[in-house]
Amino acid sequence: MDAGERARHRIRILLLMTVPGLLFTLLGPLGTYQIPFFLRFLFWMPTMAFGALAGWGVTVLLSKAAFLQKNPALHFAFAATAITFIMTAVVLFVSNLLFSSQSAPFSLMLVFYVGIITLAMSAVAQLAIGRERRIQKASAPSTPLGATPL
Repeated sequence: MDAGERARHRIRILLLMTVPGLLFTLLGPLGTYQIPFFLRFLFWMPTMAFGALAGWGVTVLLSKAAFLQKNPALHFAFAATAITFIMTAVVLFVSNLLFSSQSAPFSLMLVFYVGIITLAMSAVAQLAIGRERRIQKASAPSTPLGATPL
C-alpha cells in the first residue's frame, strides 16, 4: 500500500468511526434523545469510536481461529456476539459516567438494542472491507497466462 492508499484507508476508518456517532447523536437511540445535544455527542462519539476499535480487535483475534477462517458467516456471528457484550458494558459505563442518576440499567432489552446497532455497524464494516478487498484485487497486476507468480 502506498502513502496515498494508506491515507484513503485511514479516512475510511475515520468515517466508519465518526459518521455513526454523529448520526446517533442526531437520532438519539437508546433513549438518549431525551438528553441535551451536547451530552448526546459526548456519549455517542466516543462510544462509537470505541465500538469500531473493539470490532477491529475482536475481528483480528477471531481471524486467528482456524475453524472461523473457513466460515465467514460463523466468524461474523461470533464477532457480533462478542462485540455486543463488550459494547453493552461500554454503554453502561459511559452512561453511568455521564448521566449517573439517569444511567441506563442493565437489561436484556439493552443487550438486544446494542446487538441491533452492533449488527448494523458490523454489516456496514464488512461491506466496506469487502469493497476495499475487491478494489485491491482488481488493481493488482495480473499474471500473464502460463507465467508462474513470484
